[in-house]
Amino acid sequence: MSDLSILLQARLDRIRDDLNRQIPAEAQKLMHDSTQALIDSGQAAKACSEGEQIPVFSLANQNGAQVSVSELYGEGPLVVSFFRGFW
Repeated sequence: MSDLSILLQARLDRIRDDLNRQIPAEAQKLMHDSTQALIDSGQAAKACSEGEQIPVFSLANQNGAQVSVSELYGEGPLVVSFFRGFW
């Protein structure tokens, strides 16, 4: 692991810890229990791994236009982030 990776991981760990201090304990328990239920169901094992090519799909962009993953692959590396909600 490179020095930059180590520094980045340390920063991400601090951010996670700071955020966890702001989330009520009962909400944290619900999130952890839900995550464990997903793992136990076997669905988590079906998720794509880092570096793995995701299935082709299309979604609306911030302007409402449909954008296909296959189109974006042609522009270079692709990062996809899914947000679970507003919390």
